[in-house]
Amino acid sequence: MASVTGTADFLTVLREESVSSLQNGRPTDRLLDAAVASMPQMVMKKFHNLRGVGEVGHRFYEIRGRGSSRRLTLTPQMLAIARHEVLLGPELDARWSIVEACFDAEVGRGLIGTGVIVSADGEHLLTPIRRVAVAGAREALIGFQHGRCFYCGEPVTLAAGAVHVDHVYPFALMKSGIWDGPDLNGVWNLVVACPRAISSRAPAHLGQPR
Repeated sequence: MASVTGTADFLTVLREESVSSLQNGRPTDRLLDAAVASMPQMVMKKFHNLRGVGEVGHRFYEIRGRGSSRRLTLTPQMLAIARHEVLLGPELDARWSIVEACFDAEVGRGLIGTGVIVSADGEHLLTPIRRVAVAGAREALIGFQHGRCFYCGEPVTLAAGAVHVDHVYPFALMKSGIWDGPDLNGVWNLVVACPRAISSRAPAHLGQPR
């Protein structure tokens, strides 16, 4: 196989191997090799960049060596996080579950174009086109909020009754006749919060279920 050094090289292999991969139901060995070879250039060197910001001031890892001797080394700070018993694992699981569920549900471009909504029981994110469950809402949102209540900042967990999915803009506005904005049941309007914070916001909800 020709050396894969950048995006163009990988896309060439992807185009050439796509038919065989689809027929086999899995990527060909050549495509897998190309993906592995392209990681340092296509992913690893771009990981420390944020859209609209550029390269961040801290590093998560360093790539050392050349050619086949290249090694990825975690920085001490990232290594400490990776070894933490509860800090990284749940968040990685939550985010990866969304990725896997999107692949399984084949939502792809539809998810990007239409977003997701939350199920009536507050447990699942759904693609509004086909009402396909994408991932557990509470677990995913806890990960996005770094494990803390949106309102008071206190740590929250998945223990029974310990966390609620809340609408920042009350969903009751959708039935009031005065709301002319986007769907308030969209994930953009959802946060996780502890029971105490939810209770303190109750008057603003006009007694309506969240």
